[in-house]
Amino acid sequence: MAKFKGDKASFTFGGTVYECLTNWSYSGTASQNRIRCSGSSGAVEHDVDSGTEDTFTADHLLEGASATVAAALLRNTTGTFEAHAEGDSTGVAELTATSARVTSMSITNTPDSLTILSVTFGLTGTVAIGAAT
Repeated sequence: MAKFKGDKASFTFGGTVYECLTNWSYSGTASQNRIRCSGSSGAVEHDVDSGTEDTFTADHLLEGASATVAAALLRNTTGTFEAHAEGDSTGVAELTATSARVTSMSITNTPDSLTILSVTFGLTGTVAIGAAT
């Protein structure tokens, strides 16, 4: 497993940058269904693409304007999306999506009084991983 170094992880949603991520993950899947049917003319088989699903989940340490942050990340909110594992510096990994929707959001308080906002985005449109410019 690679160790990240340098700037802190962040994501940008709808033009607003969210830093202080305590945890994050990206998952991308593609599904394909195989349909089989046999009839009087013999067996027929079809492969049908049933789409892709890309998600990004992050835990964000809330501080200061937490009510504003929580309101901007309510369920079903949509916007453009960009994530950086090591900050937004030239050459580091960057995940982008032309459209994203908040699919879930929760706020928890840890025993040591830290307030964490957990958010999951469904990424749609064009999703790409490349190097930041």
